[in-house]
This record gives sequence, C-alpha cells and structure tokens, in this order.
Amino acid sequence: MELLRLDVLNADYMFPTPPYHGQPMRGTETDRRNTLLVSRVAALGNLRHNSIGYTGPLSRHLAAYHSIIFAVRSALRDVAEMSLCTLLVRGDGSRKKSNGEWIELGLGLPLFRDNDCGLGIAVKSYLDEIVHQSSLTELETRNSIKEKGAREWFPHVPDFSGDLDRAFILWDAVYAGVKAADSSLINQNVKNLWGEVDAWLADRR
Repeated sequence: MELLRLDVLNADYMFPTPPYHGQPMRGTETDRRNTLLVSRVAALGNLRHNSIGYTGPLSRHLAAYHSIIFAVRSALRDVAEMSLCTLLVRGDGSRKKSNGEWIELGLGLPLFRDNDCGLGIAVKSYLDEIVHQSSLTELETRNSIKEKGAREWFPHVPDFSGDLDRAFILWDAVYAGVKAADSSLINQNVKNLWGEVDAWLADRR
C-alpha cells in the first residue's frame, strides 16, 4: 500500500534502457505493460532457491526496482522499530523481559526479512514466454512452459511451478487491496488499470 501511495507500484517504464535491460520485451505494448506490473508485484515476494547462489536469468530493470522496494521496506521497518523503542523508553510497555523475550519481540515486528527480485524475474520470464503461444489459454501449453522454466531457466529452484502459484496468490492479495482502497489513496483510473491486468492474467496463470 505504501508503494501504491508513493505511485511507484505501477506499469511505468521508470528506468531508461540501456543500461537497465531486462524489462518485458515480447508481445504487444499491452502485454509488456501487464507483464511489468505483475512481475513488480511478484518482486514483493521471494523465490525459493537452492543454497548455491542465484543461477537464473538476470534483469537489471527488476534489480533496480528491487532497490525501490528495499528503500520503502527499510523505512517502514525503521518506523516500527522506533515506535517500539519509544513505547519502551516511555515506560508504556513492560521492560521486565528475559533475553529470549527481547529477541522474540524484535523478530515479531513486521518487515524483518528482505525480499528479492528473483520471483519477479521468474514471473516475467514465464509471461514473456507465454505471449508467443497461440494457445495460451490451454492448460497443456501453460504447464509445458512451466516445465521448460523449471528445466532450463531455473534448474535450482525446487518448485518453479509452485513459486509461480505463490506469485499469483500475492497478486490476488495486492489486487484485493487495490480494489478496497479509498479513492484518496488509489484513484479510479488506477483501479481500472489493475482490473484490466487482472483479467489479462486470468488466462495466463
């Protein structure tokens, strides 16, 4: 919601190319716009990867977008930590805690774990590939591309198809927030755009 409020969770080409290659390149302008928005939402999550270092495709565009997400997440985490600190310094909360309880208190605050752009790249790779297919609405076609992604693009991702499903569930959650948001935060034109992208994605997920 904070990214939306700042108007940076969108489908705008905010980075010039070159040097920030790696934005969606296939399909119509609408396909590329929609793929960009969905992959940026997916970049809010994490790709489950074997512990050998990232081995998939690269995208400087999504890596640059990740820096925006990181800055906003870090700022919100700082607000949460300072709010807790102020509460304790003022004596508005109990300070009689064991070492273990202090650790749990810190880890219990939101936005502790950083996200990566791997899931966004996975979604972009999948959607970029599927626009080549004439039968993109057929389950067999989508499953074939998922198998190709697991075999060729992300061989060290234990469950490529499952991670795509997680990304699309994340999309559903963010889109639900967009629809429910007050017009002072998200205007109707933006909501209409997200609705168009959601309808476009329905045949491709």
